[in-house]
Amino acid sequence: MFQRIVLLILLTMGLVACNRDNLSVQGNPNGGIDIKVTATESEVNTSLSNVLAQSGSSALRNPSIDLQDGQIAISGEVERQNNSGEYVNADIVVIVTVVDGLLSAQVTYANVEGWAADDVRITAINQRIEEALQGRAVRDNPNLTLTAVTVTDNNLTFTLNAQKSDG
Repeated sequence: MFQRIVLLILLTMGLVACNRDNLSVQGNPNGGIDIKVTATESEVNTSLSNVLAQSGSSALRNPSIDLQDGQIAISGEVERQNNSGEYVNADIVVIVTVVDGLLSAQVTYANVEGWAADDVRITAINQRIEEALQGRAVRDNPNLTLTAVTVTDNNLTFTLNAQKSDG
């Protein structure tokens, strides 16, 4: 459950960044061009709400993303997995980084009413998120490399390097 929610949120943030007008492009002295895309906290929240509404997903209700220096705090209501239709409060804190040109996400805190988020569960969640992110990266353009992701109190910024295609 958590890994799907976090992955959905990360993908939404990527879509927000890619569809933004706040884009800067400059040459990289090591080759290619660097593309920097920035989204505000408000834009990330609006986009997440829109994506959830369009997808018909009922896994997360009333989502809120709070960008904090170096991390992302996510809160909302999640449906209990016992098919009762009951929703409970949930809070998750995620740190996103770039490792070897790929997005990496680590859940550092998880609190869901009625669910123990111990170290073993958080480790399992992080492994599933990593597998999903790496699987998605395989389909991406090999000439485009994520070089940085920066989270501040107000903005989420992705920096990518684009190399000229050999073909």
